[in-house]
Formats: sequence, structure tokens, C-alpha cells
Amino acid sequence: MVGNKTILQVVAAFPLLFFAGPANVLAQAAGEADILIKGGEVIDGTGGPWMRADVAIKGDKIIYVGRAPVKAKRVIDAAGKVISPGFIDMHTHSEFGLAFDGRGLSKVTQGVTTEVLGEHLSAGPVLGPAVDDPMMVAPPVKRGWTTLGGFFSFLQMKGIGPNVVSYVGAGQVRASVMGYEDRTPTAAEMARMKQLIAQAMQEGAFGLSAGLVYVPNSFDTTEQMIELARVAAGYGGIYSVHMRDGTEKGLLETIHIAKEANIPVEIFHIGGGIARNPVFVRDINQARSEGVDVTANAYPIPWAGPTFASSCRFGRRQVTPARSPRG
Repeated sequence: MVGNKTILQVVAAFPLLFFAGPANVLAQAAGEADILIKGGEVIDGTGGPWMRADVAIKGDKIIYVGRAPVKAKRVIDAAGKVISPGFIDMHTHSEFGLAFDGRGLSKVTQGVTTEVLGEHLSAGPVLGPAVDDPMMVAPPVKRGWTTLGGFFSFLQMKGIGPNVVSYVGAGQVRASVMGYEDRTPTAAEMARMKQLIAQAMQEGAFGLSAGLVYVPNSFDTTEQMIELARVAAGYGGIYSVHMRDGTEKGLLETIHIAKEANIPVEIFHIGGGIARNPVFVRDINQARSEGVDVTANAYPIPWAGPTFASSCRFGRRQVTPARSPRG
């Protein structure tokens, strides 16, 4: 709901649609449309004000946004409703859910059309001493992949409804190389972890994620995280993190890692503790003034649930039901 208005998520019903914003409004629809969504308040996701307009769809594309008359096979009356693109859930744990039932109905029916996976642990790599996380692989799902790229291919062969983006998890990489031991990695182990991150980035990972409160990622030092983040930065990825703690100390560590690795950073589900602390805005603004690209996302409800993006960057592999670009 927006105020007392119902949101009609256009892309939720048509996951492959390209939403043409007001700047790209076509002068005239190309022939008869299949569907015309008429009289709604269009919010195009660019941050601009809503506009009252009709949205015409033909096949899997939006062909017109505007007020001119359009002929269509089917007309949907959207008066009093908001028409918006699909939502991006910036922090999900849907690996098992999508592996079990690729339709993703629990999200798509709420208007979520892109899922971002892989906080700290990711669906790949799963090598050596790493074990399957029950949030990702549990009966009746059987893992037949060992890499993140293999997981992407599995989803596509199975068939999926939403778009999927995944980080490669720093904890997953460490578990694949060192298991779950609390010790300093050898030079060879560190080199292997960097190699696995590079491989995942080549397979389409969006960046490196970390959960510095979770085993085994919690055993990584700040300097080790800087080294690993530099690999993702070299491929144009970002660093996303569940901070080591919810205090200013954790925030400053996050900023330090991003600055030294020269990588944009997104802070997962920024909590009420640090976000309400006056130092939060001060430290973020200071970091930005020094050239650190730092953003955060937050729960849209009081204390738990899916995290929608306050800001998001997309540009690496996004698995769609129709195609799979290779990194």
C-alpha cells in the first residue's frame, strides 16, 4: 500500500518487461497492444514524481507510457492504484527456496522481481572442507554444483521466475579453503581464496559479501578482508557487509576496508543502534568526502524481514528466466 493506494507491480506479472520511464515515453504505441493498464499513477523508479498515465504492453515489452489513446486486446483499470516496476530485495536467503521451487511465488506475488543472494555464505564455491548450509541445500534439494556459476546454471535449467543476483561469500570461500578453524591462513591458503573470488567474479558474482559476526568469516581480520575485497574490486564488484558489530567501531572498520580496497560498500540491514547514533551520519559523510562510496539498506518493517534497497547498483551477472549472460 502507498497511503491508501494499492500498488500494481507491472513487472511482477511480467518479469522480463523493460519499464520505460517518462524520459523515454514513446510518441505512439506500435500497433495494437496486448495489455493496456489504464489510468494509474505511474512511479518509474527514477526518483521523480509520479504521473498519471497508461502503460501498454506487447509481448514481453512495455511499448508505451502516456495518455494518448491505445488499442489493446485487454484493458486493466488501474484507477486509484500505483503502477511501479518490480521491487529489488537487496538481502535474501532464497537459495534453498529457489532451488526447490524456482517460481519464487512468495516474493513475486508481493512484487519482488529481483532477489539478491549470498550474504557471507553463498551457493558456491562448495569445495574441500566446506559443508552445505541448510539454508541453501537440504532435502529434497540435492546439490549438483560446486561453483557459483554452477548454481546459476542449475537455476536456469530448472527454471526460475524472478531475476537472481548473488555475491560470493567471504565465509564460503574461507570454508572451502580452510574449513571452520580459527587460525591465520597460510600464504598458499590466502592465494587460493583470492583465486576462488576471482573465479566467482568471472562467473558473474556481483561482488564480495561478508558476515563478520558469523563463523568462519568472523575469524578474518580487517587486513585479510581488505586483501579479499581488492580482488572483487578488480572486477568492478562491490563489498557488502554484515558488520562485525553494530557500533561505531564496526562502521569505521567497514569504511576502512572499503577505502583501502578501493571498492564501493553497501552495509546490510543497518540496525537501529548505529543508525540512530549521531556519529553514523557524521562518519558516513566524512567517508564520502574522502571518496568512499558507502551506502546502506534497512528493513522496511520494525525489526525483521526482507530488506529492500535504499540504494542499489547492478551491472554484473543477473540471471533471468530468459537468458544468462556469461561473465
